Amino acid sequence: MHEIKRVALIVLLFTSYDAMAEWIEVAGTYDVRTYIDYNSVRKEADFVRAWEMRSYMKPKADLIPGVAYQSVKYLSTYDCKEERIRMISMIFHSESMGKGEIVWSTHTPGHWIYVSPNSVGKEMLDTVCK
Repeated sequence: MHEIKRVALIVLLFTSYDAMAEWIEVAGTYDVRTYIDYNSVRKEADFVRAWEMRSYMKPKADLIPGVAYQSVKYLSTYDCKEERIRMISMIFHSESMGKGEIVWSTHTPGHWIYVSPNSVGKEMLDTVCK
């Protein structure tokens, strides 16, 4: 029962937050666009926390068997000094630009990942750390 209340609270808070989001494109390729919500950027010493989103041109089903999604929102922490990123939450949506149903989510922080030069991760890090 407590788990249901926790998930309902997360969905409610995220839905309320999403109405205020201002997604600005940071990077793009022929099949995906990457955005950041500048309203969500929070700096603390050498770390920055922000929401980012990847919106795909066509639905994908490559990460979670049997689950199709077209966009993913990430709450990430950026380590500006060490140039690495850690995903805190991921929310998968059935439609592009975070629209449609939430088809899967996780709120378990991942491992730190060092960004590669000339990558989308590097562009995101440079954007939030400047």
